[in-house]
Amino acid sequence: MKDEVSKLLSTHPSNTLSTGAMRILESLVDGVGTRFELAKRVGLSAHSLTTCDYLPKLRSLGLIHIKSWFRQTRHFIPIYSLGPGKDAPRPTPYTSAEKTRRHYKANREQVLLLQKIAKARRSGRCAFKRVNDPFLSAFHVFDKKQT
Repeated sequence: MKDEVSKLLSTHPSNTLSTGAMRILESLVDGVGTRFELAKRVGLSAHSLTTCDYLPKLRSLGLIHIKSWFRQTRHFIPIYSLGPGKDAPRPTPYTSAEKTRRHYKANREQVLLLQKIAKARRSGRCAFKRVNDPFLSAFHVFDKKQT
C-alpha cells in the first residue's frame, strides 16, 4: 500500500505533503471514492477535504484525478482515483424538458388522473364534486355564499 504511494511520489517533484494528504493517497490505493467516502476512511470531514485544499491540491499536482461522476438528486459528485490521468468530463444537467419527461414517466397514473379531474371540472360534469359538510362549513364563515 505505502509502496504504491511512495512510488507515485518519487516520480513527482513535490516531496512535501501534509499527513492528511498522505492518508488520502493511502486510502485511494484500496480503490476509488467520493469525497464523503474518503472523509470516512481518512477521519477528516468531507467539507475540509475541499475547503482545506486537500483534494484540489492533489489534483493540481497530478496525484489523483476524477475517474467518473455520480449523479445525486440535484448535484454531481466526483469519484476520485489514484494516479495521474485526465479528469472525466462533468455531465450536463437535465434540461427542463428532460425533467418534465422524467416526472411524467415516473408519475404517469397520477398525472392522468389529475388531468381527467381538471377536464371534468372545466366541462361542468365533474364526478369529483366537493361535498358541503355542515361541520366544516361552520369553520369556513367566509366561504359561504352571502344572500
